[in-house]
Amino acid sequence: AYGNGCMSRGSLFYFMGDFASSEIWYLKAKTIREATVGKEHTDYAKILNNLAVLYKNMGRFEQAELIYLETNAINEKITGKENNDYGWVLSNLANLYQKMGRFDQAEQLFLESLNIMERIWGRRHHEYAASLSNLSLLYHDQWQLAKAELLALEAKSIREQTLGKEDPDYAESLNNLANLYADLGQYDKAELYY
Repeated sequence: AYGNGCMSRGSLFYFMGDFASSEIWYLKAKTIREATVGKEHTDYAKILNNLAVLYKNMGRFEQAELIYLETNAINEKITGKENNDYGWVLSNLANLYQKMGRFDQAEQLFLESLNIMERIWGRRHHEYAASLSNLSLLYHDQWQLAKAELLALEAKSIREQTLGKEDPDYAESLNNLANLYADLGQYDKAELYY
C-alpha cells in the first residue's frame, strides 16, 4: 500500500512538472515493489514504465531506453506479446526513438504496437485509434504528410464514434489534423480543425 502511495505521489509530481520530486517517489515505489512482488510482476513493470516516461521527458534518453527494454522483457515473460501493456510500452519506446531521431526503429515499433492493438481490440476501438495517431505523428515529423493524413483521419473517425466529440482524445485528433493541414498550406482546413 505504501508503494502504491509512493507511485501516486510520483505521478502527482510528474503532472505538476516537478520531475526531481517525481523521480524520488518513483524510485521509492520501485524499491518497494521489487522487495514485495519481485522483478517479474506487472506492478513492478508499471513503475518501471512510469520511470522511463519520466526520464524521457527529462531528456535522459539512454536511461529511458534501458528501462523500456527491461519493462517489455518483463511484460513479455509474464503475459506475452499479445497484451495491451506490452503494446503500450512498445509505443512508448517508439515515441522515445522518435524524439531521438531514430525514425526507422520508431516506425517498426509503432507498427508492431498498432498490430497488437488491432488483434486485441479490433479496428474500431479507441486504443487502436491512439496507435494510429502515434504513427501519424511520426509520419508528420518525417514530412510524409499523405500517410500522416490518412492515419489521422481514421483515428479521428474512430475517436468520434467511440469516445464522442467531448473527449480530450477527440480534441487531440482535431489538433493533429489542424497542424497537418497548416503544414500542407491548407489554412482554411487547418482553421476549421483548430
